[in-house]
Amino acid sequence: MGHPAREPVLVGEVLDDFPVLLALWRSHERRTA
Repeated sequence: MGHPAREPVLVGEVLDDFPVLLALWRSHERRTA
């Protein structure tokens, strides 16, 4: 909230990591299913 200038950086980092997080989540879903 107090650091709006950081938002684009955080969004960029999340989007960069999204395929990795999605792959991890999918592999976890497969293991627990």
